[in-house]
Amino acid sequence: MNAEEEDEDHAQCSITGKTGWQRRSQVETFDGTKFSAPFTNCWVVLAKDCGSQKPEFVVMARKSDKSQNGDLKEVKIVTRQHRIELKPDSAEYDSVKVLANGKPYDPETEQDIVDHGHVVAKIDKEGQSISVKLPETGVEVEFDGYAINVKLSQLYHGQQCGLCGHYDLESADEFRNPDFTEEQDLRQFYLNYLIKDGCQAPKQLSEVCQNEDCDQEKSSSSSSSASDENDNDNDDTTEKPDHKTKVIEIDDQICFSTVPVPQCDDNSYAVEIKQQKSIPYTCVDQDSESAEELERKARYGKKAIQGLTGRQPNFTRTESIPEKCKKYKS
Repeated sequence: MNAEEEDEDHAQCSITGKTGWQRRSQVETFDGTKFSAPFTNCWVVLAKDCGSQKPEFVVMARKSDKSQNGDLKEVKIVTRQHRIELKPDSAEYDSVKVLANGKPYDPETEQDIVDHGHVVAKIDKEGQSISVKLPETGVEVEFDGYAINVKLSQLYHGQQCGLCGHYDLESADEFRNPDFTEEQDLRQFYLNYLIKDGCQAPKQLSEVCQNEDCDQEKSSSSSSSASDENDNDNDDTTEKPDHKTKVIEIDDQICFSTVPVPQCDDNSYAVEIKQQKSIPYTCVDQDSESAEELERKARYGKKAIQGLTGRQPNFTRTESIPEKCKKYKS
C-alpha cells in the first residue's frame, strides 16, 4: 500500500490534554465521536491497521513516567521496519525528544529517514511540537507532550481500529474490537486496546465515559468514594488469578513467559501480592510470522503455548504474583 500516490484528504483523530472536572483526556475519533479516557503507564492503541495480517502501522500512547501531574504523555509509532518514539524531555517539559529505532534523532539537524531510496519518515519540529509524517504509510502524528493528533489516509477507510475508532464515516458504530466486531460497552472497548505488560491499569473504569455519562459519574462519585475504599476483599468482586502466558512488549519484540504466570484478567486488578518471582521470557520480532499467532494464543488465555516451553529464555524478569484480583467497578 503506497499512500504517497494518493492525493486525498486525511481523517483526523485528536486526543486532548486533561480537561473537565476530573481532568480526563478526551478522545475525538476519526468519525467525530467523543469520549473521555484515562492515560496510565500502560500503552494504549490509538490507531492501527487491523485490516492486514501484517499491519502497516500502530500508534500508541501512555502517560509519561516523567509526568508529575499525569498530563504529560509519550507516543510510539511502529511500522513494519521502523519505530519512532516521542517523549517529553523532562518533568519540567520544554520540548519533545525523538528516538528513531532506539537512537536519539534531532529533527532540526538530521535528514529524513530513508529506506531503499524512499523517504519513509519526515520528522519536523515547530516550537515545542513534533510532527511525524510517514509518506508511504499514509499516517501523520502531531504531538506537543500533552495533545496528540493522528491523521490517517483514506486508504485505511474501514480498516482502522483503536481508541480513534473504526473510520468508516459512521459515528454510530465507532466502537469496534480489533476483529471489527461492534463493542457495546465503552469500557470494554477501552480495555481491548490497553496493553497490560506489568503496568498499572486504571482501577476505576468510571473514568472511561462519554460526556453525558461523565456528568452522571460526577454527581455520584463523592457519595460512593468512601464505601469504595472500604470494600470487603472477600465479597463477590474478588477472584483468584488465572495462570497463563504473560506477554510484554520490548522495543520491536514481543516477549512471552516460558511458564504460566498467575495474572488478573482484563476486568480486574491485583489487590494482594503474594510474592515476587523470577520469570523467564523468550522473544520474537513483532513483524515475524509467528508473533501474531503466539500473541493471540497468549491473550486468549493459553496456559502453556507449544513452541515456547522448549525455547532458550532471552532474559528473566521479577514479577509480582497476585493472590487475589478485584473486579473493576463499572
